[in-house]
Amino acid sequence: MMIDHFIQQIESKRQVKIPICFLNTKGLIALNEALESGIPLKVHMFYKNFNKYYNLKPLKIISQEIKKRKKLSVADTKIISELASIKHNDSGLLFEISGNLYYISILLDDFRRLNFRLKNHKLRMRNSIRISILLWIYLNVVELVNKHLAELLYNYIKENNLESDSRLKNFLKKIKKNKHPELGATIDALVFAGLLDKKENSVFNNNHFIRNRLSHANMYYDIKQKTIFLSSGYEYSIKQFVKDLNGLFSFLNELIFQMNNQNSDIEHSINQMLKKICNIFLKIERSGVLKKSYAEVILKWKKES
Repeated sequence: MMIDHFIQQIESKRQVKIPICFLNTKGLIALNEALESGIPLKVHMFYKNFNKYYNLKPLKIISQEIKKRKKLSVADTKIISELASIKHNDSGLLFEISGNLYYISILLDDFRRLNFRLKNHKLRMRNSIRISILLWIYLNVVELVNKHLAELLYNYIKENNLESDSRLKNFLKKIKKNKHPELGATIDALVFAGLLDKKENSVFNNNHFIRNRLSHANMYYDIKQKTIFLSSGYEYSIKQFVKDLNGLFSFLNELIFQMNNQNSDIEHSINQMLKKICNIFLKIERSGVLKKSYAEVILKWKKES
């Protein structure tokens, strides 16, 4: 299937986000056929009937998590408010964040359902399994927070003409090269941009994992000692770990809430955005010039693949 090639080209050159992570198998095949045809009307019809092809259940889970998110500190609320205001209600970014949370939300939901079923039968999940699942979620949440925070911070720096600040040189260099800045570099950039004070009550100052720059360290759960250890030898108590995980997850949920126009209903927003994509391809279909150009582009991509 050539779908990965087509989607990459469409997203990078035409600035149209196609969130394939929500597609079921039938939808993946249908979208591939619509794109490969070179006929914009077929892509339009695909998105017009997207409810047949999309699995939007995880979006309901994400929406529920956002609704019950915990209140953040003043410092963290300020960071999100400042950064989200620049790329306010950006469909591409919202697609991306929701897509990244897709698999985490499914795992969280399955994890909770399994716990519930076990309790009903007076059983308990082994701590080694439970903590291992939470560790995987935690590490991915850390990476998601860092990734999206860095992207938004870069826009904030440009918007406020801070690019000449020498302290931000390394952070900007990695962003411009499309590299993933280390979490420590992102936090330092927040400080240099005037969005965070190291003495403030913030998830980036209070979180033991982040504070000690341990984002890429190997972590494992010791069954006998009932604690988490890192390859560096650092000991991480379960109580602190759970607290830090909840704090980071709340930060990520608040970020999505702000990016979605202070609305927790992600499912509705994604539905509206999919309708916009539908309309884009209808406009291409109705314009002779655009339709011809579109067909030529698809033909070119076929030859390149």
